[in-house]
Amino acid sequence: MKNRIIVGMLVALLVLSMTGCGQESKVYDYDLSKYVTVGEYTGFDVSYEEVTVTQDDVDAAIEGILNAAAKPAKITSGQAYNGDTVNIDFSGSVDGELFDGGTAVGQSLVLGSGSMIPGFEDQIIGKNIGDSFTIDVTFPEDYHSEDLKGAEAVFDITINYKEGELIVPEFTENFVQNNSEHKTIDAYLADLETKIYEEKEKQELARVQNEVWTKVVENSEVLSYPEEDVQRKVDQNYEYYESYASYYGMEMEEFLASYVGMNEEEFADYVNQQSEVVVKQEMILYTIARNEGIEVTEEEYDAGLLDMITKEGFASLEEFEEAYGESFESFAGKENIMVTLLLEKVMDWLVEVNVTFPK
Repeated sequence: MKNRIIVGMLVALLVLSMTGCGQESKVYDYDLSKYVTVGEYTGFDVSYEEVTVTQDDVDAAIEGILNAAAKPAKITSGQAYNGDTVNIDFSGSVDGELFDGGTAVGQSLVLGSGSMIPGFEDQIIGKNIGDSFTIDVTFPEDYHSEDLKGAEAVFDITINYKEGELIVPEFTENFVQNNSEHKTIDAYLADLETKIYEEKEKQELARVQNEVWTKVVENSEVLSYPEEDVQRKVDQNYEYYESYASYYGMEMEEFLASYVGMNEEEFADYVNQQSEVVVKQEMILYTIARNEGIEVTEEEYDAGLLDMITKEGFASLEEFEEAYGESFESFAGKENIMVTLLLEKVMDWLVEVNVTFPK
């Protein structure tokens, strides 16, 4: 139903590759010194700052939690005006038949936003809250669904209410009991402080890791790029974007213009530049791993695999496969899984030899 779907595109700058567990890598299985000179990667004086939790941290966290729990007031009288956010039920049909994606219950819609097809929002503006009515609309000729392009449709709509100002709840024992597993404010605060501390620890570790890795990359120089491996990365990027374009029923050129903001020539330059960035970092990673004898064992691979899916909310590999219809290894790519684990081991080693922790 949406006239324009905003896609959140996550482009990984470090998409690394290695063959499966227990096998010798066929990626970068040559003398990398011909392509990259890896400079000093030890002896950095990087300090891990001691983590503390302040009252300001706790107050800010509570404010964020309360704001996230805020709900708009429900206005059940009056008219719907341009700019209002209304809550509606609707059911759409073409030639008397309901169509996929044409029905919703309790959907929020900002009138005048243009998020629905032309004519849909305009015919809601001016109606009374609580009204049920029927509208006639025509789908655009360039609509993403082939079956609905240019189709005349009828929508039955009910305006449930319109949203007023956000009502932010108070931080009370009642709030704690209704929004957490805790029964008292003290227990909630103790748990909150622990979570804040753990999050700040993660942030500080990420900071020193980034500082160390940046130094390693800056100390290294690419002599020339291995064309085959750069092309491999280019192909991976194109496959990624082409899958999105196909999903939305669009040609690549149209998809790039609409969602990436580039033409095909600009996109080709961008992908090539990013692929070279990735290949440089991969070559550095593999060089350090080989120099220091860092490898991922079969046991570490199996444990890492389970840890990855656990972080995604799955209790087992079987549960993931049941949900997605394929194994996690197939879904994520065994090469990517292996090299992610290798990167973690290399970063752990780099932190160990370069970072000073508080006693």
